[in-house]
Amino acid sequence: MFIGTLEKRAEGWTMTRCDLAKERYLLLDGTGKAEGFTAMLPAQAKREGKSFTVWVIASYQARGARHTLRVSRIHQLEPGSCHLDELL
Repeated sequence: MFIGTLEKRAEGWTMTRCDLAKERYLLLDGTGKAEGFTAMLPAQAKREGKSFTVWVIASYQARGARHTLRVSRIHQLEPGSCHLDELL
């Protein structure tokens, strides 16, 4: 399970881990497609300007220097950020 804050970027949806390193992962569906992950998200998470924390069941893969997560399912989704520095 991986936990982080969602962000829409040019390459697709990314998740920034809720830890001090704030590692960023490109989120993919189970077949390895970025657009497939978009289909997994509920409509509320796709709204511009809203911050969401997501818990995903996923497996890690490296694509060159890029970190990716192949998401088998979204376990939980909550409004707001999980990063302490954003909450202060």
